[in-house]
Amino acid sequence: MKVTVNQLFKDLKAHKYQPVYLIHGEEPYYIDLVTDFVEQNILASPEKEFNQVIVYGRDVNTQQVVNQCKAYPMMGNLQVVILREAQDMDLRKGENYKPMLAYMQSSSPHTMLVIGFKYKKPPAEWIKYADKAANCTLVESPKLADYKLNEWIAERVKEQGYSITSKACNMLSEFLGNDLEKIVNELGKLFINHDKEKPISENIIEKYIGISKDYNSFELINAIAARDVSKAHRIVFHFADNPKENPIFKIIPILQGFFTKILLYHSLPDKGHGNPEKALRVYSGALQQYVNASRLYSPGQCIKAISLLRTYAARAVGIENSSTETPELLKELVFRIMN
Repeated sequence: MKVTVNQLFKDLKAHKYQPVYLIHGEEPYYIDLVTDFVEQNILASPEKEFNQVIVYGRDVNTQQVVNQCKAYPMMGNLQVVILREAQDMDLRKGENYKPMLAYMQSSSPHTMLVIGFKYKKPPAEWIKYADKAANCTLVESPKLADYKLNEWIAERVKEQGYSITSKACNMLSEFLGNDLEKIVNELGKLFINHDKEKPISENIIEKYIGISKDYNSFELINAIAARDVSKAHRIVFHFADNPKENPIFKIIPILQGFFTKILLYHSLPDKGHGNPEKALRVYSGALQQYVNASRLYSPGQCIKAISLLRTYAARAVGIENSSTETPELLKELVFRIMN
């Protein structure tokens, strides 16, 4: 049967176990979170030495995993078998994936098998069976949409008893991108060093994570959105002085996404409550920036900006550009967009 990650954790914490767990998806964070939880919590420490086996897809085939699953636990009632990085197994031929399918159809009641696939799907037959079978749990870990990152960060912070400002959320999501594991690791630094009684602010982010509160892509977007030429140029000149931290290849996609959303907002026939947020895939607190920017950038100006971004992306990799360094290209690009 198919369940969500949250439901899976509820069941595991309530000691409701299934013989087979098949976990897959584009987001590796939850796959590791589940397998780590099983490794650390299902068996007591003395039992793990005898009844817990962890293998990696690159080192085994399905028949070897099945053979281990059919073994009886020693001095206990349950053995745990964890197959990590299952995507590294060669499953192109039937003789490679059929033994596991056969085991799923007649699994051992004495074994908990956890299979983790990252970035690509397990064989379709495995998914089809696990989706319907009473003895299997199927969990998908999809990539978190960019527009949901701020909400996700705020929830993680709240779970730990802290609070965080909206701007600090933006700084983390813009700087770290859609890498949940990296975000969690960086939040861990804040939780160690920051007082729970005070919100995590942009100053705290700058102090402990090293993201400048004044010179980052989020502030550049703010400046361009408000047509604040002076501020935009200060930021771009700072970027040019620190090209490794702020490469043009990171900035251009962010700017392209920004102008694409403004253009999309212009095209909306219904700008009523809830519709723009859904169409632009932004949370409600971020919508006003696009509304304001749409008054300063016409559809034609947005199209021209997107065209410039594509041109400068090509120039940055050397197409029709033999001499201009990428930091200078970024200065030139922002100047042309704003003028």
